[in-house]
Amino acid sequence: MSGIGLQPDFTFESSSEHDLDYIHRRTENEELYFVTNSADEPVEAECSFRVAEGSRPFLWNAEDGSITPCPVYRFENGTVRLPLKLEAISSVFVVFNNGSAGDYMAGLMADTDRSAGAAVTKPQPDIALTGPWKLEFPADRGAPRTIKLDALKSWTELEPKGAQVFSGTALYTTSLQVPDNFIDSGRTLELDLGQVLEVAEVSVNGTPTDIAWKPPYRVDVTGLLKAGTNRLEVKVTNLWHNRIVGDLKYPDQGEFAKTNMKHKFNAEMELHRSGLIGPVVLRQNQG
Repeated sequence: MSGIGLQPDFTFESSSEHDLDYIHRRTENEELYFVTNSADEPVEAECSFRVAEGSRPFLWNAEDGSITPCPVYRFENGTVRLPLKLEAISSVFVVFNNGSAGDYMAGLMADTDRSAGAAVTKPQPDIALTGPWKLEFPADRGAPRTIKLDALKSWTELEPKGAQVFSGTALYTTSLQVPDNFIDSGRTLELDLGQVLEVAEVSVNGTPTDIAWKPPYRVDVTGLLKAGTNRLEVKVTNLWHNRIVGDLKYPDQGEFAKTNMKHKFNAEMELHRSGLIGPVVLRQNQG
């Protein structure tokens, strides 16, 4: 195809050893590319799409339904080239609208504190939530009602054994101090939960945010924080595996998992790490 001057439908350049995959379909007015990263770590790449000159790219996020114009791209040899950052095990729709390309930048200046000639102030340093944390388990599920944690760790590392084999939803509570300049910066604020096993639901000062169900476990907390002391709650739900193994390993503690699948498990199986592992940090996003 290159011999007749036709560029590949999709290519990418990246320092990562991981590949990106894609599929492409066309409508009357749009070119739709679904680009995926199946690796368990982020991939940054410059991607090339064979579309008509003048097409304008948008990023469609299937997770939250957002549509974002791509501000940095360029036309080159019958393709549109643009940078993409895909988080671990994630995907994005890159959709090109036929017609006017609109306003865009062909690239960024080398000075990382200046973009397209406009000054950009640096964000404030991240705020680490180091604890202590209060961890509460539901009643009558074999685990203690409350455990105080000076540092986050897997439930499988807790004492007593009822906490190690717990399956279900447990509640983490802590407080954090936020300075005025963190709130009044005009930037969006993000809570990064670090490692979560498996699903987390976050509330800030009593207001629930999004459910974080896959890496990266980050939620937008813009507008929910105040200067001074804030209350953070994180509900974490793990898998059934540990409770089923626990029932088989400690039959004297009672049967908590009601399932017809226990024949697929045994008491010697290794427990799965569970809970909020962290590190948990609050950060300002780049402006």
